[in-house]
Amino acid sequence: MTTVPPRIMIDALSDSRRDAGSDARPGSGADTGAGIEQACSVPETRGLVRDLFTMTADKWSMLVIRALEDGPLRFTDLMKAVDGVSHRMLTRTVRGLQRDGMLSRTSYPESPPRVEYALTPLGVTLLEPVRAFVAWTHEHEHEIIVSRARYDG
Repeated sequence: MTTVPPRIMIDALSDSRRDAGSDARPGSGADTGAGIEQACSVPETRGLVRDLFTMTADKWSMLVIRALEDGPLRFTDLMKAVDGVSHRMLTRTVRGLQRDGMLSRTSYPESPPRVEYALTPLGVTLLEPVRAFVAWTHEHEHEIIVSRARYDG
């Protein structure tokens, strides 16, 4: 029997809904439909949550964050570390991560110019969820492969 992982709930740490007697268990309906709206009572926060979900769910952001785990990298080294990313997509990804405060870009006045990217303290806080996601994937790898084969079959 295949186990279904619980859905990630934005409001998992929200005491206000639990104290109000709301049923916030996965699959109860509290985490579907207007989940973000229910979890975040401030409209500006809802938008930020959506933006960050989009950023972290794109194809390259988590790989860039993981690649910078051991320290700063130059652009070309970062491109080598993130297998398959194009120059254009890596540029867009690092700009987005920099905009959100996850990465810093340091330009050194040398000849030739040298630019390094590094995780900011905020970016470092994403390493734990990235590691957790990788561990979850590893733990459920067989189930995912079987499910894909069944679906594609």
